[in-house]
Formats: sequence, C-alpha cells, structure tokens
Amino acid sequence: MGKVISLETVTEKIDGIPVDASLPCNRTNYTSLASRRIEYLVAHYTGNARDTAWANAHWYHEAVGVGASAHFFVDETAIYQSVDLKDRAGHCGTTGTYYHSACRNNNSIGIEMCCSGSYKISEKTKRHAAYLFAHLCRMLGISAAQVDTYVVRHYDVTHKLCPAQMAGSGNAEWIAFKQMIRDILTTGTIDASKAAITSGSTETRTLPALPFRVKITASALNVRSGPGTTYSRSAVPVGRDEVYTIIDTSPNGWGKLKSGVGWICLDYVEIGATVAEAVPGAVAEMGASTTVTTAIPDISVQEVSYTVLVTASALNVRVGPGTGYGISREVSSVRKGDKYTIVETQGNWGRLKSGAGWICLDYTTRGV
Repeated sequence: MGKVISLETVTEKIDGIPVDASLPCNRTNYTSLASRRIEYLVAHYTGNARDTAWANAHWYHEAVGVGASAHFFVDETAIYQSVDLKDRAGHCGTTGTYYHSACRNNNSIGIEMCCSGSYKISEKTKRHAAYLFAHLCRMLGISAAQVDTYVVRHYDVTHKLCPAQMAGSGNAEWIAFKQMIRDILTTGTIDASKAAITSGSTETRTLPALPFRVKITASALNVRSGPGTTYSRSAVPVGRDEVYTIIDTSPNGWGKLKSGVGWICLDYVEIGATVAEAVPGAVAEMGASTTVTTAIPDISVQEVSYTVLVTASALNVRVGPGTGYGISREVSSVRKGDKYTIVETQGNWGRLKSGAGWICLDYTTRGV
C-alpha cells in the first residue's frame, strides 16, 4: 500500500470548501522534497481551547524553527493547506517510543482538527475533516476496507493524547469518525445514524454589561471593520493572551474594540468582568437568548494613553505583547526619534494607538 506523490496542493473543493493554500508553512518547519511515498493519514487536534484553521496556518506561516508542522488545518468553515503533500511535515515524530510499527513523518500526511470551544472538536469540523480524509484516501488508493489500517491517530503512533477526545483503546468517537470516512468512500455521503457519537457540546455563557474585558484564546484573531467575516480585515490580527476592552456587541456574537481599530469574534475570547465594576465573574443579562453556565474570572488590564519616544535605532513592532509573536506586516519596525501613542500595556509592552501592533517599552522614553 502507498503511493509516490509529487503533487503539491489539493485543488478540489472538500465538502464544498475550497482548500486555501495562501499561508504556506515557514520553510524552517518542514523538509522540502521532490516526491515521497505516502502510506498513512494521521489525525490530530490543535489542543487549544478555541481556535481556527486560519489562525494556525498563519502562526506556522510566521513562526521560525519551531520543529513542528502539519499538512492541513480544518475548522467549521475553512480548510488550510500549510505544507505541500510531497513535503515531510513534523507532526507525529518523537524522541521517545514509537507504538506504531510503520507510520512516521516521512510516509504520512498530518491533518489537524481545530477546537471550537472547551478544547473540543465540533461535529461540523469532524465532518469536513472526514471528507478531507476520504479525498486523500482516494488519492492514495486506500479503500473503505483499509481505513482501519491506514488512517491512524497521533495517539496510535506515539501514545500522545491526540486528538484527546478520540484517544485510547476502543474509543467510540474515533470508531465513529472512521465510519464517516468509510461512508464517504462507499456512498459519497455520511450516514448520520453511524456518526452520532460526540464528546459534549460547546460552553454557553452570557456577556457582562458594557464595557467589558476579553482575553484572546486563538493563536491569532482577525480584526474586521464590522461585525462579521464579510467585512474587510485589518492588516494586523490580535494574538493569544492579549487583553482588550469591548464597548459594543452585535447580535451575531462580535465585539467592538475600544481602540476603534475594529471588531472581533467573541467565540475566540475569554470574557472577564464589566470594566466599571471590576468584579471577578460579574455578569449581566443582555437578552433572553443568553444563558450562564460558568463565571469566568476578571482579567487585569492596564488601559493608558501616553506618548513615547523610541530610543533604539530600530525597534520591532509585533502582533502581540512579546517576542514570541510575529513581526507586524503593517509596520515591521519603528526608528529612533519616532513618537507614538500607547493605549494599552501588558508588562513591559505597549500597544500602538494606530493598531499596527506592540512595541517593547524598555527601548522608549515616556512622556516626551
């Protein structure tokens, strides 16, 4: 079993979704090859509380030398291809013990399923992933009868609990997922009666009274000019663990940033207390359709407004408050003698009023 592949990207639509290859993985994170023999398909999950295919693809596009990668990222609405099929991604290797006799990075394709809340893969994401697995099975010549042999989990290879909700011997959700792939290969569609096993539903919660604070849980989250994905996107997304103040909300679950830069989707944030009260876990009804299931602790943030003078010859502007975040694409650096207004701080980092990103305040002078 197996097939030598020199193909680069998947061009067909998967479950009606075009595969987006616009954010290729940074070349330092995978091995480029002319071709290779592929035998196995490996299922993963991203392991975040809530994230997106775009956010993961964007992170690996920017990150340098992280020693890991995957060919695909799948969420509820999108599929991103990060690494070409002919190239070896670093998705199931280990310096420890291998528990699968043959599956390795060099002969497999890694598919990461994103989490839609509470570290869980949703049914919608699983469906899109199943169609992608089936498409790749056809490409490699894997029949429905051979799915159990050649479609495996990261868990099967190294015993890492990945995907966590499908890990372990005899896992019913994993059995149901493979049945979805077999159904697609056999009939072209999924038999819902055989794929009804889930690991639980996404957390529901109310919103505090305006204004309130949020902490970003996605690796990178788009900022848009209006409340929805149809609005234009800011050149600089917000990043994981960044804290912002929301001053307005929309019925479809988006929040307007106090800075005026734009709107973010509140599905990918941790929600804190109302700013005026600053009471941990404070909540207030916004409408009859909302419910409270958990009280999320308050998030401390320092909202400021002051000018700084850059003292370094060149100072990087990053998409988040730390050197672990990528360089801003809007403004990559600022120079000695430039003056800027800081509107929020986290530690020794300050966010620029322009929305271009964050700078390290150790290389500035305040109040000039």
